[in-house]
Amino acid sequence: MVDVDENAPLTSLFSRGVLATIIVAIGDVETIISFIVFSVWFFYGLSFLSLIILKIKARRAGADDSEAFTVPIVLPAVMILISMYITILPIVTAPQWPYLYSVIFIVSGLIFYFPFVYCKVSVSCFDRVTLWGQLLFRISLPGKDI
Repeated sequence: MVDVDENAPLTSLFSRGVLATIIVAIGDVETIISFIVFSVWFFYGLSFLSLIILKIKARRAGADDSEAFTVPIVLPAVMILISMYITILPIVTAPQWPYLYSVIFIVSGLIFYFPFVYCKVSVSCFDRVTLWGQLLFRISLPGKDI
């Protein structure tokens, strides 16, 4: 969602700034950075894996090489190994409970993904909350020119 007047995600930037300030005020910056790096590289690994899957599916569908992703398959494979190293190394060398909390938090997103995105379950009160948020923060879906 973007601001109606500015066509920029101002609400998202503001909420991230407030959340980052709260997190830094509560905990140690070095610990927070290590757990954020853990989570970010976990998602990088998933992104590289999805690139390989999409590339394989495009080849099976008979897509021409000019239509398929132009990245050599070796590059995402190496990056998956690097992301696995960066995410697994801290758990093996210095296991801490917050790593488990991070994994649980990441996996808990599936609880919301499967019913609301994959199965397309719609709850009527969510539409009202979305409309209320759009009116309150003056945001809407981005236009085609963005």
